[in-house]
Amino acid sequence: MLILMPASNLVCMMAGYRRMATRTFLACISLGIVLKLILLWLGGKQFEDEIRWFLDAINDYQWWIVIGLFGITFLQSAKKVRKGLPEIIDEIETPDGVIEPHQPHHLHRPDQPEPPAQG
Repeated sequence: MLILMPASNLVCMMAGYRRMATRTFLACISLGIVLKLILLWLGGKQFEDEIRWFLDAINDYQWWIVIGLFGITFLQSAKKVRKGLPEIIDEIETPDGVIEPHQPHHLHRPDQPEPPAQG
């Protein structure tokens, strides 16, 4: 596994757990890294035109890509906040852990007495 997946944390951890000899570990991981670099170099040569086209496209539209990714992140965060807001409000209002029925904030008036506790 060390030769096929060099520098993988999980594979290195498993090699350590099995108490692989240091010399064997270094030889296997070195061979794996060399083979991986050769494979990446050959793949880069084979697909050089496609890689350059892709990098040029990213270079030409980088700011639009950044704006789009920020927009997606903003929408995902807004969705999470909207779903988790009632739980957060309940935690703030009842820090002792006793959960009471949720009432919208516009119904809370300081001049009215609190409803009796259920229990």
